[in-house]
Amino acid sequence: MEINQKNELYFVISLCLFIVTFLIISPYVHEMFHIFVAELCGCKYYILNFKLTLLGGLLASTKLLCYLPPEKYFFVLIAGSLSTFIIGNILIALAIYIHKKKNVVLLQMFFVSFGFILHSLLYFFEGEEYRLLFLMCGLERYSQLFPLIGTPLLLFYLYVMYRFVVIDAEQHISK
Repeated sequence: MEINQKNELYFVISLCLFIVTFLIISPYVHEMFHIFVAELCGCKYYILNFKLTLLGGLLASTKLLCYLPPEKYFFVLIAGSLSTFIIGNILIALAIYIHKKKNVVLLQMFFVSFGFILHSLLYFFEGEEYRLLFLMCGLERYSQLFPLIGTPLLLFYLYVMYRFVVIDAEQHISK
């Protein structure tokens, strides 16, 4: 009975880490990468305010303080979601590597990585940043395809989560 309570606590802690990553850490990193790339392009990127909402997590109102040509503005726009997507995938790859080498399931690392990845995938379903990118490129009519791109990606990452967390955790517990 003690092992089950320990596993349940481990799962609850991992789930809390996912929620905090998804709602607070990933959106913050997202905005910081917008700022980083804007400043690399020679422009100040100002955060007017942050607000925390129950369903949306951390939201930021921002403003570029200079004009950027479209080719530079493109990189500023994609920097946020691309950064969280890359961070999430690096964490997943690291967790899978550790799992394969040590036969240990790092549930907390998986949940944190999915917080980053799912935050970046949300933009396929409701992100104005991607729509603005397509508008800049004259491809606005194709923005309805975002959910068709996001859905298979979401299903793939849910499968990875199921495969490496649920199945391997069950096998590890039963040993």
